[in-house]
Amino acid sequence: MNGDLAADANRGTVAAQENRRPVLDSGRLPVRRRAPYPVSPAIGPEGTRACLEMIEAGHRLFTERGYHGTTTTAIAEATGRSDAAFYQYFDSKQALFLLLFENLGRDLVAHFDTLPPVTGSRAGLAALHRWLTGLGVVLNRHSASFLEWPTPDEDDQAPAENPQEAYIARLGGTVRERLADADFAGLSSRTVSLVVTALTAYSHFVLDVRNRGSRAEATAPVILDDVLSRVIHRSLFPAAYPARAPGRLGRPGAARTNTAPERLPGLRRPVTRRGHATVRKISKAAIAAFEARGLAGTSVNDIIAAAGVAHGTFYTYWADRAAIVTTLMHQAAEAVLAHLGSLLAVGSATGLRGWLSGWLDVVAEHGPVLHVWATDIVDEPLLQPLGIEVDNRLRDVGNRLLADSSALGGLDENARATVLWTILAELPRSAWRRNPVLTRDEVLQAQILLLARGFLGWPL
Repeated sequence: MNGDLAADANRGTVAAQENRRPVLDSGRLPVRRRAPYPVSPAIGPEGTRACLEMIEAGHRLFTERGYHGTTTTAIAEATGRSDAAFYQYFDSKQALFLLLFENLGRDLVAHFDTLPPVTGSRAGLAALHRWLTGLGVVLNRHSASFLEWPTPDEDDQAPAENPQEAYIARLGGTVRERLADADFAGLSSRTVSLVVTALTAYSHFVLDVRNRGSRAEATAPVILDDVLSRVIHRSLFPAAYPARAPGRLGRPGAARTNTAPERLPGLRRPVTRRGHATVRKISKAAIAAFEARGLAGTSVNDIIAAAGVAHGTFYTYWADRAAIVTTLMHQAAEAVLAHLGSLLAVGSATGLRGWLSGWLDVVAEHGPVLHVWATDIVDEPLLQPLGIEVDNRLRDVGNRLLADSSALGGLDENARATVLWTILAELPRSAWRRNPVLTRDEVLQAQILLLARGFLGWPL
């Protein structure tokens, strides 16, 4: 990746590159062209083929570049056609994306319908493992739709109807029926279905990125499924596993000295006291822009517009977008390192709740940047030492949490660290901050369930 963290470089991960073509419901395809049309408004066989080719091209480009990094021109050109041809079938890029998202919803519902009745037995664990493996396949196939949803409405377009709640209701109903004997610890079946889906999707996505950045042998997805199925099964069926007495798991790690705000990496020069407020304002605007449009779709001009400052003000402090990303990543890493080590000093489920509440404050402030770190840092050499430091701390904490765990102790270290990071950072960012299908309290309770029961084996 070049010095400006180019938007679409290496965006397509291994899993994304292996995505199959979308299997589309023909009943959802347009049947009439949009005016002005060249000959006839009816879409015949050739028009259907052209429409399908554009949908497939959009799916591929959204996967490789992200929603905001893809233009209608690029979609049309990928099929050898013009913008005018694209607009005969779709009134916007968002309309095409919405069709792909609804295809994801249909496939998720279909896969949830295959969920067998799951019990706390070994057979129940094996059945859950097989089903989660299939869920990973579905989510990898639709990774562009899942990871990019929701997309902000285009400036010249009325807000689109949100189809997700109808699908979520179906998923929750299936979970309630097929996990009838599970203990949800007060969570609704709707919340459980969303947590399982998001945890599976983002764990596979993060693992794929970690595999690309690792010098060691890559961890196979099926090994990740071993950890996911064990954590979820133990979270929902705690009586099937030996309980561990709550207690402190070690001393907190050595405190990391925070970099003085005026000397953070990425800044062109030390910031004066008068400049601190301006730096904070621009930084918050950049984080909000990354949250709304992703790194691929955010330019320096977007940040400047969101902050309401002049171009010269931005360039007083940063040379380019890569520079401000560097600053924000160092701030986020320091917040993570400062909070993560104190997890080892937690000695009870009540203490864990307090720790997680503080952690969610970290996610609320730095979540979009943490996501950029988790997905893009492997391609940026200047930031890799920082990523290695955070990753080593995560592994150390995970290993110490599970040092004497009979349920998870022998499972793959990289897979365990991936699931732990997803529970802590990607789950709340995706389901609470970016696409608020869960409240903060629901996310907090889900994290307690997954960490206390699933990882630690503590009773609630």
